[in-house]
Amino acid sequence: MASKIEEYPTGKADTDTLGSAMNDAERRQRKREYTRHFMQAYRGKEKKAKEELEKLVARLEARIALKQKRSNEKSPLDLLSWRDVASAFYDLRQASTSQQRTLRWQIQDLDETIREMKAWVLAVSSPVHRGPRENWDTWRDYSLLAHPTSRRLGKQWITQQMYYNVDRVFDHYGVPATHVPYDSRVIEFGDHGHRYVQSACWTWAASLETVVALYTNQTGSMFTHDGFCQLNSQTRTEVAGNTKLHEYAPVDGNGLSVELLCGEFQDPDRCILVIQQILSDDLAAGKRRQRRRMAWIELRRSSESVTYERNVGIVSEEVKEDGSVVPLEEAAWRWGLNLSGVNDESTREALFVQAYRARNDKLSGRRRQWYADLIAQVAKIRVGDAGGES
Repeated sequence: MASKIEEYPTGKADTDTLGSAMNDAERRQRKREYTRHFMQAYRGKEKKAKEELEKLVARLEARIALKQKRSNEKSPLDLLSWRDVASAFYDLRQASTSQQRTLRWQIQDLDETIREMKAWVLAVSSPVHRGPRENWDTWRDYSLLAHPTSRRLGKQWITQQMYYNVDRVFDHYGVPATHVPYDSRVIEFGDHGHRYVQSACWTWAASLETVVALYTNQTGSMFTHDGFCQLNSQTRTEVAGNTKLHEYAPVDGNGLSVELLCGEFQDPDRCILVIQQILSDDLAAGKRRQRRRMAWIELRRSSESVTYERNVGIVSEEVKEDGSVVPLEEAAWRWGLNLSGVNDESTREALFVQAYRARNDKLSGRRRQWYADLIAQVAKIRVGDAGGES
């Protein structure tokens, strides 16, 4: 009987099968390792992200707590809505725009003032170091402009220049430094007319404050150095700093215009007053007859009820509206003196001086009574003011 021979797989086939199985196992192993590493990295990132978030949460919670603490400390008014903030910024913008507009106006105003003051200084300037006699023809041209700033600066310039020259003026006219009775009344004649010069020293039975008030408030009434009547027809007073401007209406029938600027310079026991006639004023009426007037007054306190005074007053002849000088004959005729038949110049001047002094003497009694009434009036006002302040 023939035997059956069985066939088995060859060795090559077994090797291939084993290798395939091993490759599958390696792939699965590598996949498991990759997955494990991936998950480890993922879990690490998750952990790190969580830690960062926890730190961020802690920081935010701290900031919230700080803001809440600050909010609790503030007033409810500090917690503004955006509408309130926007409204505030709008108001600030409007205020800035308004301020800018105001500054532009101020710049324009200052530019105008500078232009006016340059023209004014060129018209009236003269060296301040000269004496009054040398400066008479230039000092007479003082004027005031209408612009408020230019007007204020003009007043300061006029009064301060006169104040600067006060000691020189007293020396020039030989006014004693000591308070002894002194009275000098002269008329200076020149090629361009004449002027009255009076210098004096006397004593007031009144306090320094009372006498200062007399001169500053009743400037026209006190200004009688030229022998003419006191002025009590004041129509306007303009006060600016240490200056007062007094305007008086004509009272003697000839249309004489008087506008006096008074400057006051105070020390504890001494006061210097300077007075200047304003010849041209943009705010005053049209041209009238007038005189050039200047005065320097020194007042010193001797006691609570006694005041010493030194003064120099200079007044020109009358000047007509057209700038021409009123003739000597016309001025003398008003005093009752007829010079029409007197041809000698020296004689004419001597007669005119006599008439001037006679007029002064005639008015002296009335003037003393006028001063006494003014002192009583001012003293009463000062007592009333003191009572009101207590």
